[in-house]
Amino acid sequence: MKGIKLGFLIVSLTSLFLIVLFNSFSIAQDSSDVAFIDSSIYPEFEKSDKVSVIVKLVDNVGSNDINKIKKASVINIKGLADEMSVFKQGFEIVYEYPAFNSLSAMVSRDSLEALGNSDLVESVNLDDVLYTQLQQSLPLINATQAWNVVVGMPYSNLTGNLTGAGLPVCVIDTGVDYTHPALGGVYGTKVYSGYDFVNNDYDPRDDNGHGTHVAGIIAANGMINSTTWIKGVAPDARIIAVKSCNAAGTCPTSSVLAGLNHCLTVINPGKLAAISMSLGNLMNHNSSNCPTTYNAAINTAFANGVPVVVASGNQGFKNGISYPACSPNATSVGMTYDASTLINMGWNVWNGTCTDSSIVADKVSCASNSGSNLDLMAPGARIDSTASSVGLACHVLISNPLVSRCSGTSMATAHVSGAIVLMKQKYFTRLGNVNSYTSIKLESLLKGSGIPVVDLGNGLTFPRLSLNRVL
Repeated sequence: MKGIKLGFLIVSLTSLFLIVLFNSFSIAQDSSDVAFIDSSIYPEFEKSDKVSVIVKLVDNVGSNDINKIKKASVINIKGLADEMSVFKQGFEIVYEYPAFNSLSAMVSRDSLEALGNSDLVESVNLDDVLYTQLQQSLPLINATQAWNVVVGMPYSNLTGNLTGAGLPVCVIDTGVDYTHPALGGVYGTKVYSGYDFVNNDYDPRDDNGHGTHVAGIIAANGMINSTTWIKGVAPDARIIAVKSCNAAGTCPTSSVLAGLNHCLTVINPGKLAAISMSLGNLMNHNSSNCPTTYNAAINTAFANGVPVVVASGNQGFKNGISYPACSPNATSVGMTYDASTLINMGWNVWNGTCTDSSIVADKVSCASNSGSNLDLMAPGARIDSTASSVGLACHVLISNPLVSRCSGTSMATAHVSGAIVLMKQKYFTRLGNVNSYTSIKLESLLKGSGIPVVDLGNGLTFPRLSLNRVL
């Protein structure tokens, strides 16, 4: 009898051990399925009961086809909304991003924890903030020579010289002053489409000045007085103006992602030449510590043949670049001078100030962020372009109020964006499809054809944009 009891006890203990072991295993398995939650979200609850976050939903599509992603995303977003309905005001969707299976929302602490345990959620990140990264340059990159390259395949709106004719580029910035004579003069011409995610309306007019300057570098084309004509890199391209940044040049990630979603859904990505983002978070990132919030959007564009060109930043970092420029599939751009000048240029950077002296063409600015994860350089210092009639972020020239001067990797980014438009026009006329060349091929061509320049701040060599060598 004692033996039976002892045997029963051993069996019971063994069973208990197996139950504990199984439960521990189950817990371990479950913990691996918990969504990533950005730790920087929690301190924000000390300031407010609800915090704005970016929610990336799980990838249950397994395809880069935007139509398939959108279809699955609609189902995923509805499913998550149903799950979170128990929290009522504690979970409010602000923007949906069906092009890359994500959304932004205002969440309470309780609903944040529920998101972390949802089978539909891959990650939750803080809705952080980006900032804008403040005609001599055109000959240096050989845009004027590119305009003389003639293409002759019979695609009706893309024959003739390489000027970007008929191709749209999406500019995510502070908006664009479409009343400028070199930017169409009225909405619906050169600036033919857009949206304002700051004021939530269909009027993306610039109230800062930065976006107008950037758009002018890309695609300006018009007389500003009896003797002066402003031309951008791709003067016959068209602009989709997305205002994701306010009058102060502040750009919430939720609004920027809404802009990216707009770019990828308002037009078939196969017809979109590029997305230009002269924005950054003012911080230093290498390939190992780059945040991932923008990866889904940039990767989707990249996979569909649409390069996302992003400014590296002007903080003077020489061992890394800003975010989202550091995103692996972004085309990151640093800044050079486009001409010699006798003046010295002083810059406010992360550790005080730096000064560029003995300035010659192709000198890399001391303020330009660069590192091993930077893709290429382009002119960005002392660039003249279109001036906004409202915003004054760029210095408006006394000699002509329709022209403003700005410096920064923002301007360099615009040069590369315009260059990609011309490349897309050439390859469209050759192959019959704007995105016949993949984003990898385009970036490879840009890098391989560039003029080597050395950043004296770190000794690294980068390709500087040169269109006559790529076209």
